[in-house]
Amino acid sequence: MYNKIHKEYDAMHSKKCYISEVDFICSNIGDAHSILDVGCGTGTHAIELSRRGYNVAGVDPSHNMIDEAMKKDSNVQFFAGYLHETISAKFDCVISMFNVVNHILSYKDLLEYFSSISDSVNDGGVFIFDCFNQLATVIDEPKDSEYDVFRGNLTIDYKSHKLQHKIWPTSTIIECLEGVGMNVENILKAHENVNANKNDYKIVFKCKKV
Repeated sequence: MYNKIHKEYDAMHSKKCYISEVDFICSNIGDAHSILDVGCGTGTHAIELSRRGYNVAGVDPSHNMIDEAMKKDSNVQFFAGYLHETISAKFDCVISMFNVVNHILSYKDLLEYFSSISDSVNDGGVFIFDCFNQLATVIDEPKDSEYDVFRGNLTIDYKSHKLQHKIWPTSTIIECLEGVGMNVENILKAHENVNANKNDYKIVFKCKKV
């Protein structure tokens, strides 16, 4: 789907506050120098991090989204494809923003995704990602989208296209992370340094590679 809307993507999300999200990321990565952005899209997070002095690479499975990212003036290295197929280097920090986890529709793929990320993080390094909070969607079901609360399947109308999401239980995410050597240090309200609660629709996991 993203290969079809790549030219419109930045305009569609022009009101998204990337600066504050990058402020949040920077406040949680300690003395990291190298950062990998997984599911980087058109590269806005990655480019802003690069402007702040970090050594940044970005990867996304959509070739068209990466083409848009590479048109921008930046020092970021962008790669088209899946992480385990394109990048062998390790980084001090990996980020995966804008609900990338919720684009993964099967448990097998979710586990492979986390495994690939764990392989890309230096020991003691940080992994930060955001996602929908399943508890909040059960308490207050999404009103403007098709949602199967029992299966966690969410269908969002994206202009002329429909985008499928999977709302994973927090327990499943933690199980996967711990299974690949990641310790969940905090689950925060997006994108604030405040502990999340059951009513927060968007949450952020801060993890450390052990």
